[in-house]
Amino acid sequence: MDGTKEILVTKKSGLGYNTLLDGAVKLYQPEKGFRVGTDTVFVAAAVRASAGDRILDMGAGVGGIGMCLLERLGDVHVTGIELQSVYASLAAENIKLNKCEESFTLIEQDVMAFKEINYDVVVTNPPYMENGTYKHSPDTAKNQAIGSISLDDWLHVANRALKPGGLFVMVHRADYLQRIILSLGSKFGGIEVIPLYSREGEPAKRIVVRAIKGSRAPSMMRRGLIVHGNGEGGYSEDALKVLRGGEALRP
Repeated sequence: MDGTKEILVTKKSGLGYNTLLDGAVKLYQPEKGFRVGTDTVFVAAAVRASAGDRILDMGAGVGGIGMCLLERLGDVHVTGIELQSVYASLAAENIKLNKCEESFTLIEQDVMAFKEINYDVVVTNPPYMENGTYKHSPDTAKNQAIGSISLDDWLHVANRALKPGGLFVMVHRADYLQRIILSLGSKFGGIEVIPLYSREGEPAKRIVVRAIKGSRAPSMMRRGLIVHGNGEGGYSEDALKVLRGGEALRP
């Protein structure tokens, strides 16, 4: 079945077919609800890892972050944990589609029930809202993806899963920065905040946060990245290096 037929078939079943990293990563995802976007690529591009590292993706969705990590880093192993069957089943299909069955393990489970430890890296694009802070949608799956558990609980699981000195990487809304810093608390240090500016001169709407478990290093606000400019597809030259070229996020 060629690529064109795949797109036609998935559209009939309410799915879309998309690619990331200039076609290197292929994904099936719902046409409605929570969808993979630039946040997925940027947070994966902020991960630093060595050969053989074990990486946990909390709230893996359809597997976009994990696929980007494997494409960028090569010799690592990704474990993705996803609660919702609609996304987990698509992630399983995407693992086969990208031929990474040996390097990507998918677990369909509630994040709060996850007990594995000693990961080198935890990466996440978590629910951006918490219950009681947003208007619910008729789409139940979208509601769970937007907000199901608290940020404190989410970061508690990340801390538990990481080995001492392990790296935590997250993308989130910029207006949650204070909450994020408070939630990281005394368990993490060496916190780096990387603003993602939609356009030059505008406030950042998203941030990428990196932190080290158990570190006492000071926090740092990085220069950040301007996402949109006059380049191809409306993206800035620096953004295209990450989104199309697969380069690391170097603020």
